Amino acid sequence: SPYSADPIFSDHISNKPGGIAGFSSRGPVLDGRYKPDLVAPGTNILSTRSSVAVKTGWGIYDDYYMWMGGTSMSTPITAGTAALVREYLNKVVKISRPSAALLKAALLNGAQDISPGQYGTGSTQEIPDSPVPNNVGGWGRLNLENTVYPKSPACILYYDEKKALQTGESTDHHVTVINASLPLKINLAWTD
Repeated sequence: SPYSADPIFSDHISNKPGGIAGFSSRGPVLDGRYKPDLVAPGTNILSTRSSVAVKTGWGIYDDYYMWMGGTSMSTPITAGTAALVREYLNKVVKISRPSAALLKAALLNGAQDISPGQYGTGSTQEIPDSPVPNNVGGWGRLNLENTVYPKSPACILYYDEKKALQTGESTDHHVTVINASLPLKINLAWTD
């Protein structure tokens, strides 16, 4: 193991879905922003294997598949989920050409908080306690179901502001909360 101390030293690289792989980057970034924005599964993913491949990845499954890990696995999972959310926004919510900012806000809003992570509480706690975001798991683990069909009675309203705001301008959106026992989450994302 490249990690010198427990709990990571003696742990398997991918045995618990509620945590972050030891080799994953953490934030914050130099200007203090939270990073990562979102986390997704990326260890021991069964992936396609070229018929001319000579490398074995994390282990060969058969002639057509092998086990792999890293951003090469988590990125396609996230991109595929974003494509499904885009299709949902377009076909179900009837937002033609949803912006990248709306896709990001939707994915962050639906992310599942995975604190305290796979190592529990106390000195081995991996992910800071709620609320999110934090500099280990961001807004949480990608969750398509939470993003498009949250458990009732929760619901999601989407706004995709098509008019760019200039310095000093503002826009208003009014929301009526009808069930105060549910949290009100508002995610704002923009394209610079």
